Amino acid sequence: MDSQTLVAAVKATVATFKRNKRPFNLVMLIPVDSGVLYEHKFTLLLSALWLDKLSPREATALFIKRMIDETGTSHSPAMQSVARVSIVNTSDPLVRAITTAFAVSNSDMTFENVVVNGLQLNGVILLESSRTDAPAVKMRKHTTKKASKPKSKKPKRPRVDR
Repeated sequence: MDSQTLVAAVKATVATFKRNKRPFNLVMLIPVDSGVLYEHKFTLLLSALWLDKLSPREATALFIKRMIDETGTSHSPAMQSVARVSIVNTSDPLVRAITTAFAVSNSDMTFENVVVNGLQLNGVILLESSRTDAPAVKMRKHTTKKASKPKSKKPKRPRVDR
């Protein structure tokens, strides 16, 4: 099976999510090391702000279900070439490095011998890559306050009627 069938199926699935206002920050196909069991198989790496709010299991099931809807069956050549699906948080250093270095939308780029963030990319197909404007980690603003003296409570006097 050529990788273009898988690329077309993943692009169609990503487009469906985009139409429903669920864009992806990173969609990448990483070839699995060659071997008898995994010949022409890929790891599908996904990252999106809206996926960060779901568990990895929910996110994977949602994407796979939509991809099966696009391909028509779970036994399609495109589905059979997916070895695993990995959901990666948008604050992950690898996601930030790739989305900062490359801007890809509605297209695909294949990398041979490219090093990003210390990771060598060989045969990797990048389908979507866009930076997120959301902060990686929400931090509380640190302010210093002057220490105030605790208010002393005076004991209440009993009320006396005259």
